[in-house]
Amino acid sequence: MNNLLRPQIILESTGALGDTVIATALIPALDAAGFETGHICSPTTFPLWHGLPHASAYYSDGSLPAHALVVNLCDYLSLLPHTTKPYKHLCAYMRLYLSARLADQGIFLSLPHVSQDHVQVHLSLEEWLWGKQVVKQLSQADHGKPVLVLAPCATTNNRWLDPLTVAAVAASVRTFCVPVLLDPLPAPYQNLNIQRLGTSDLRRVAALLGVVDGFISVDSGPFHLAVAARQGVTSELKEQLKMNARLQSVILIVGSSHPAVISYRDVQTLFSPGECPISPCGMHGYGTIEVQRKAIGRPVYVHPKNTSGCIYADYPSQVTTRCMRGVSVPHIVEAVNIALNNCREGGSSCRFK
Repeated sequence: MNNLLRPQIILESTGALGDTVIATALIPALDAAGFETGHICSPTTFPLWHGLPHASAYYSDGSLPAHALVVNLCDYLSLLPHTTKPYKHLCAYMRLYLSARLADQGIFLSLPHVSQDHVQVHLSLEEWLWGKQVVKQLSQADHGKPVLVLAPCATTNNRWLDPLTVAAVAASVRTFCVPVLLDPLPAPYQNLNIQRLGTSDLRRVAALLGVVDGFISVDSGPFHLAVAARQGVTSELKEQLKMNARLQSVILIVGSSHPAVISYRDVQTLFSPGECPISPCGMHGYGTIEVQRKAIGRPVYVHPKNTSGCIYADYPSQVTTRCMRGVSVPHIVEAVNIALNNCREGGSSCRFK
């Protein structure tokens, strides 16, 4: 239960789904330092902070508590986490940036270590049951096969999985599982002959991704949401629902993102940058392209649909980057087999009768 008598630090992040979820890792650290945590959310992400202890969510256009400290974390990626050693998880960079911004206000707070294990979303029993029911229906419609959800897109093109790779993976696994694309999807993925599923309710998306038998993603909001749901479920609910929330059933494919910066313990992370000499570059935009262009000392070409960059001149005319085409279809299919075998060993209802 939140203690409204304690001082509160309210975080203002980019508003992106991934950052809203990752910021939950700061809650235990701020709690240990004697603060409640607030987060300014978009209308879509606002419900995700519901149920988290010592935390509150606020709308960007709403009123804030008069005596709360508001800290803007929007520029935390200016620390260039994907190319700065020693590589740390994004939640650790949020902590560093938070401490620096508090110091700017004359507040020198020694925050405890933050862990990616504390990136969590807490869902209700009813929400988990909804997710299990959806997966069960998808499975039963195809002879009780386990279900594999694919989320191949992010907010910037240099994190997308190539549509040809997505189609080839789906064709390769259809004999032993049910591939499903997570909506909404941009145009290049809308005619792949793969069934699609989606909802604008992010808590339901979290429940679906938390119970599905296998999940393939890129560095994106749905990836962090899937992990947060699985890390946030209590042992009592796991036992009650007989669900497998192991992270080994989650597969992350990266090229422009550094695995150590965005992945989590036990997630299967596939990284094969191929010919690119600077991957992972972290050139996802967010106001850092000019800094990165100077750092690498070579031309950077920006995609017309967003602010992401790549050193190859053909990038503006491509769906994605060469580094995101580096992971082979057989490598991904092998990871799917590991994910589904882990699911069966974990006691999940991978095959519904």
